[in-house]
Amino acid sequence: MHFICLLPVLAQQGRIIETRETESAGIPDYIEQVSAPGAIWCTVSECTNLLIVGHEPGMDRHLTIFKLDAAGHVVTTVPPATVVLPLDPALAQYDNVVVAGVCHPDLPLLYVLQDLPNRQFVPQAGHQMPSLTGPIANSVFEHLDRLLVYSFRDGKLEKLQSVRGDWIKYGSYGKGAGYGAAYAKLVRLGLDAANGRLHMPLLINTMKREKHLSAHGFLALDDAGLLIAKDGEIVPAETMNLVGVGGQSGIGCVFLPLDRVAWGGDGGQVLIWHRPDGQAQILYLGQSHACVISGHPTMPIVYAISTSYRLFLVEFVEGHPTLQPRYLELGNLLSPPVPMAGRNLLAVGRYDNVTLFNLDAEGEMTGEFTPIRLKGTRFRAVHYSPRFDRLYVAARLEP
Repeated sequence: MHFICLLPVLAQQGRIIETRETESAGIPDYIEQVSAPGAIWCTVSECTNLLIVGHEPGMDRHLTIFKLDAAGHVVTTVPPATVVLPLDPALAQYDNVVVAGVCHPDLPLLYVLQDLPNRQFVPQAGHQMPSLTGPIANSVFEHLDRLLVYSFRDGKLEKLQSVRGDWIKYGSYGKGAGYGAAYAKLVRLGLDAANGRLHMPLLINTMKREKHLSAHGFLALDDAGLLIAKDGEIVPAETMNLVGVGGQSGIGCVFLPLDRVAWGGDGGQVLIWHRPDGQAQILYLGQSHACVISGHPTMPIVYAISTSYRLFLVEFVEGHPTLQPRYLELGNLLSPPVPMAGRNLLAVGRYDNVTLFNLDAEGEMTGEFTPIRLKGTRFRAVHYSPRFDRLYVAARLEP
């Protein structure tokens, strides 16, 4: 375990990018839309040709699985499969929700993170999330499967592993109000398959549990993509405690050069873990709301949304963020930013459309954007598949 000292980086206001809207000639043929009421995220298993969609609480399913053909199109002749995750009877009074999911790039595996909605708990005094101590917390830690590993067999899921533990916060879904709530639903798992690491959001600083402080870390994976137990128990293989950082962490994960990892967090923060030396930095993007991030697949660039109208670009040089982030302003940004490197585009789901932002060859935002009108509203579940070179959008279809 690393006990770290946070080194704050106070970002300047940055340079605003002038925007120019261009009109779409229609829906591009690389956009694939599926009907999925209450969709909050989606991901693609490129080695099994499956699209997996996660749903908000209160639905008759937690996951929907669509089959894809060899070109990545959704197969319409076969109905999608639906999955309901069981809940321990000790927690029968609560709903459960799969808040995040990620597929292994080379193996037929799906990792999902399960949670309970925040609205079903009384927040801890001075915080927006439930208490991490007491009978209710102990019951959740003991009875809720937080992380599950599934294999795909004939288009269906087979559970291989499940993890319970008192080292991960609960009640993340639906935290807060207003703009911040939209991003608080978007914690994500960070899969670094090449190094056998599954980076976890919502980790607890166990030294400061009573203060609700956070930590970052990862679980180790073996060559088969399965979680490695330590002394018979699956726990984080490596963690770093965050000093003075509470609330929610892990709202997007980006792997950077020099073995550094960036996480989105509350309070407009981007947290950068310098893993080799056990240090960290905080990059403040000047907003008080949650900050959801994604990364360019080949460039040391982080794209970040703070509030629902400001989209940032942060470059990294020798592992450190520059002090002049660029940003543009556009309303109703709902989904995480989704880089489409194969097309030099950045996609963001909005209330009534999916907007494509132009990127240059270096990953910079040019300011040009094109809204794509699709059937439905609240486009939160958007995913790009490099193998199929397609953008998948899941939402309730409406005229």
